[in-house]
Amino acid sequence: MKVADIEHVILTPVELRNLHRGSEAGSVVINHGFKFIDLDEDSRLILIAFTYQQFLVETGNLEPNGQEL
Repeated sequence: MKVADIEHVILTPVELRNLHRGSEAGSVVINHGFKFIDLDEDSRLILIAFTYQQFLVETGNLEPNGQEL
């Protein structure tokens, strides 16, 4: 994953959770979540920063390339 133009690789076990199937505009949509298991402190911080960055992009407060508006 890329956070603030820095590439990160996180290798950790996950548990697939909350699997839901639906449809949207004639397409099948599968929503899911992951539970991360045994994350070290650095990996946890990277995931939090990535999640916040994606929130900013989706709410229109940050360009998809990570540049401020």
